[in-house]
Amino acid sequence: MNLVYKPLLMDTRHMIAYERMRMEAFGFEPSFCEEYAKKMFPMMARQGTKSFVAVGLFVDDTLDAVAYVSNSHDSFYIEQLFVRKSKQNKHLHLGRILLQFILDDKESFEAYFEQVFSVSSLTPIDEKSIKIYTSLGYQPVSKQFGIYRKSL
Repeated sequence: MNLVYKPLLMDTRHMIAYERMRMEAFGFEPSFCEEYAKKMFPMMARQGTKSFVAVGLFVDDTLDAVAYVSNSHDSFYIEQLFVRKSKQNKHLHLGRILLQFILDDKESFEAYFEQVFSVSSLTPIDEKSIKIYTSLGYQPVSKQFGIYRKSL
């Protein structure tokens, strides 16, 4: 299994593909992804070119995991992290691997966002992701908002 981690293109066409993968990964109907991406991503781009970054994990030349990373919540924030539906629960641990690549690449994100990060934050969506994130050192800091944090 050949793994390659790299930044992803963030034009509307590619973002539609990532959003379709995200909707399918979380078990939602992906049909509205195109309309959502056409409205949402140009607006985000107007807010500032550095609002977030998309990175991906390619397995044997196929994009199988994606994360959106920002500097929200005064931290190195993992906005979204998702794995292609067909690659989930296969004991490949692609989400965990992608998250570790991201954390190991912190300096690149610090340069991009022009900010030094002392913590990373994320918001798990289910019990399985909570187990994964706590095993990587994330701890709950806000029960109201479900935010987990890790010192870097």
